Amino acid sequence: MKVLAAAILIVGTICVGVSEAQASPSSTVRAPGYDRLGLIVGRWTIKGREDKFMEVCRWYDGNFHVICETENKRADGAIGYGMSILGYIPVTDTYSYHGMGSNGRNETMTGTFADGILEFTAETVDNGAPALSRVRMGPFSEHEVPFVAESSGDRVNWTTNAKFTYVRLESPNPVAQDTLPLFAVQIRTGARWDAAKPPQEQRHFRDHSANLKRLRDAGHLVAGARYSEVGLVILTAESEAQARAMMDQDPSFEAGIFRYEVHPFDVFYSGSLQGRPRNPDEK
Repeated sequence: MKVLAAAILIVGTICVGVSEAQASPSSTVRAPGYDRLGLIVGRWTIKGREDKFMEVCRWYDGNFHVICETENKRADGAIGYGMSILGYIPVTDTYSYHGMGSNGRNETMTGTFADGILEFTAETVDNGAPALSRVRMGPFSEHEVPFVAESSGDRVNWTTNAKFTYVRLESPNPVAQDTLPLFAVQIRTGARWDAAKPPQEQRHFRDHSANLKRLRDAGHLVAGARYSEVGLVILTAESEAQARAMMDQDPSFEAGIFRYEVHPFDVFYSGSLQGRPRNPDEK
């Protein structure tokens, strides 16, 4: 689990000095350090774990911080969730990080950016002795970013705890996503749903989840939610027929495990919608 925690660790930071810098009358020019955070913005997976790991990083309101949210399928099949925030401190030309996870993870690190490498460090005490951790990400390319997490007890000898490559996923076309019509898909259990089994043991449940993931990766799935006993998916599509065709790729509907209805979805009052980390015990 240390490897997975390290994977989530890098892509986010909280900038404790940003609010002071923004509030200062002399802070009228945007420091270039903020723009380096844009290297992280996007949708990522880990090479070799494409079907198990997803991380989405976006600018927070004001474009001074980047927020990253992760989903990570563990070896036992459960899904772990994480969130991290990355920011920049102009007065020291440094970066700082705060990360949290559904497993109780709570970590803070301080970093620098030099020679195309984003490096974070943190020092703790382990059994009365100092313990140093170091995370390096880079050099950055358009599609891939190497990642290394190390630890040391003396600042001289370092042990590699994790080493892998982040892979940028293709982003959906923002213009198409903003201009295509929206459709609300209500999903309910079907005639062949087995009430004696939990959702994960229903026939075609994995296919059901895989289809939703494909729609999200393609940029068609705007949001997914649940209220009462009803699932709700908001899709972008050229027509209701196309929205139905997307859902029909899921064999659980033909098998009668689920059934769905499609309705045009018109937004008349814009707001803010953000997912929350799910409790691992939720079904």
